Amino acid sequence: MRKKYVVVSDAILSHELDMLVLTELWHQAATDVSVLRSIPPEYSILDRPRSDSSGYGGIIIYHRTSLRVKPIALTSTPATFEALAVSVMSAHGPYMVLAVYRLGSSPHTSAFCEEFMSVLEQFTL
Repeated sequence: MRKKYVVVSDAILSHELDMLVLTELWHQAATDVSVLRSIPPEYSILDRPRSDSSGYGGIIIYHRTSLRVKPIALTSTPATFEALAVSVMSAHGPYMVLAVYRLGSSPHTSAFCEEFMSVLEQFTL
């Protein structure tokens, strides 16, 4: 995100996107200058910065301000991946978005599968 905020903003506007989910943004907070500069007019974001000091990871969901988007609290915090869930109210009805980021260089483990299934179960209930 640090050097690509103009590209992000331009892509959202040129494709007239209602919503865009990006991962691995290396941001520390929604108030980072590059994050703020990436938000086009009439858009807003919900984000989950990387929680450790590695700098990798992070999720941002860009959305039109005309959409009612609210975060959904996860019942458990996964240790093997990052997740950000939101509910969206639009003219087409309500829906949920679950953004997941798992570091590609980390091995696929049964712990990941168990945590992922646990998160999905929250939404099926």
